[in-house]
Amino acid sequence: MPYLMTGGGKGKYELHDDPFPGEGGPVTPENRVAKSSYNKFLRGERADPEHLPRTGYVPEPFKHDKPFLAYPRLFCKPEVKAVIEELEPGIHQFVPYQIRQGEDGPVVAEFEYINLCEPLDTIDVEPSDPRIVRLAEKVDHHEERTVLISLGGLRYFDDAHIALDETKIGNRHLWAEKRCRDSSITFISDKLYEALQPYCTQGFIDFFKTI
Repeated sequence: MPYLMTGGGKGKYELHDDPFPGEGGPVTPENRVAKSSYNKFLRGERADPEHLPRTGYVPEPFKHDKPFLAYPRLFCKPEVKAVIEELEPGIHQFVPYQIRQGEDGPVVAEFEYINLCEPLDTIDVEPSDPRIVRLAEKVDHHEERTVLISLGGLRYFDDAHIALDETKIGNRHLWAEKRCRDSSITFISDKLYEALQPYCTQGFIDFFKTI
């Protein structure tokens, strides 16, 4: 049975990226390539790591013993990357990321920034619990409409069920959903869950749910 994990809630840190080539602001001839690369990363496509955030800091004391971290982007510890790569070689992109204690402080943690590539469309809305699984329409600046899936109330309904189409999961073990509005929500297979148990003595992440 797959699992769902996301960040936020108790234990969430305020992470600040250091300036990087693809960050916000207007597009200019000088930063066009960098911004294009970072936008690819946000869409779950492989991007040039030189254009991505590689370092950042937290203002508060940092102590995180769990294998995953979300802000809402997803990070994992280096040893967890090795487990994921063993089960899903070459699927995802990993970018080393260092976290400092304070803006000018020392490095206190090293993670791998995970670019969840090749998202899937596995959520089956009709048999899922309507308390947490809803359809939401998005209209872009071209007035094109897209139907997305909104997952709300995950923390309040312990008995809520999210139905997944297992034929669309195939041999995947870690994935994001194509139609999910919340980019911090990630699904994990039971096989990967079991393989990561030695690294989960303090839990998996801020929020974790069996579905």
